[in-house]
Amino acid sequence: MVFIYPTVIQPLFNKLSPLKPGELRSRIELLASKLKFPLKHLYEIDGSKRSSHSNAYFFGLPWSKHIVIFDTLIQQNQPGEVEAVLAHELGHWYYYHPTKLMVISQFHMFTILALFPAFLHAPPVLTAFDFPKTVAAVPPTIIAFLLFQMILTPLEAVVSIGMNAMSRSFEYQADRFACELEEK
Repeated sequence: MVFIYPTVIQPLFNKLSPLKPGELRSRIELLASKLKFPLKHLYEIDGSKRSSHSNAYFFGLPWSKHIVIFDTLIQQNQPGEVEAVLAHELGHWYYYHPTKLMVISQFHMFTILALFPAFLHAPPVLTAFDFPKTVAAVPPTIIAFLLFQMILTPLEAVVSIGMNAMSRSFEYQADRFACELEEK
């Protein structure tokens, strides 16, 4: 999906066009080369067609990245301010935040999927919910799944707090990276 969305799905809804030569393009290319960011293409997207929201993001393989900047970001800000937004996004890349989040999310999903069969074959847990021993010995999958979901929900709330804290930490780290980059 990481490769399909930006190249196939997104062009169905928005128009990506190469960023025009000029001060902004030069500043971004200089920033990318300074950080050894493997910049392949710079795009402007017509985000104003649907929203006044402004943003920038990048996608691509580790050796070939594409930067996309919303037209609203370009229209509402000076080139230095757009560069600061990109410096923040590049801070995420520099510290491997997307990779770390993906690994953690995959581990989280694997853990949930690995726990369900153990729960499914745990008659004492089902008898604790007052199921007869005959049903608890071989429970219907849907009942076991619903009980598993009930038990998992409060645990997921704790995991969610931890994930949000980590996400906020990553945002502060990217902000700090952008600020320190401006000072250099």
